[in-house]
Amino acid sequence: MRLFPAPVHSNLQSLCLRSPGLTVGYAPVIGLDILTFPHLTGLELVNLAFGRDTSTERFILRHKATLRRLEVIDCLMVCNELEVVGRKEDNRWEMPRTWEDTFDGFRKELGCLQEIEVWEYGYGRYKKYLLLDVKVYREQEDADAAALQELESVVKRRRDEEL
Repeated sequence: MRLFPAPVHSNLQSLCLRSPGLTVGYAPVIGLDILTFPHLTGLELVNLAFGRDTSTERFILRHKATLRRLEVIDCLMVCNELEVVGRKEDNRWEMPRTWEDTFDGFRKELGCLQEIEVWEYGYGRYKKYLLLDVKVYREQEDADAAALQELESVVKRRRDEEL
């Protein structure tokens, strides 16, 4: 099945993938692994799932040579299992993939990125993770926020240097 006709596929410069009211990409899975747009400069993602078992981040990084603008709106990191990390006596658990990991990857890999916007909606503390019986610790939330600030700072510096 072809999602986009060949002419659109090769010339597409801006794309919005939106799922109203339901986070998709994990269940149901969407096949972003088969899509590449050689001229994609702008990407907006709304209500998509990120995580180790999704293709969302790989799709973004596959466009690192051309992607200049990225918007991540109301997306969630899927965590359905935990891994034990650190020393055994600490008995500390950690998520296999975090927003901190994702933002650090974007900062390192997306060298052409000139604009980044990350929006979260909600009441009180924002929900950033789709968790199955897993608690996100305040330290991880702080690390996620710091990684996002660092990504935004690097992107702003790139944009300012280009002007």
